[in-house]
Amino acid sequence: MPPKFSIVPVRAFEDTSLHPAALKVLVSLGAYADRRGYCYPSQATLARRLKVSRQAVNRQIRILEDLGYLKIVRRVHPCGAELSCLYQILFESPKEKSLN
Repeated sequence: MPPKFSIVPVRAFEDTSLHPAALKVLVSLGAYADRRGYCYPSQATLARRLKVSRQAVNRQIRILEDLGYLKIVRRVHPCGAELSCLYQILFESPKEKSLN
């Protein structure tokens, strides 16, 4: 059963530079995230959910990382096979974090 809610930083909704496509990907990631913002859905899963291509999801994920909304950890199985990435939604921007 698909998730019924999403956890997303409020700053994303207030960020006028964030394109709606990136915001949709962030909200979709937030639907899979735990309380600390960690999740690992595949880009194919996100693409199916959003009815876009995997490449479109990948492009928005890179933008979200560049803007400080996501931390991405590439995961590899012990046998060497690539696994889905581990994403961490960053609730505070790097600027906000340095002020605390």
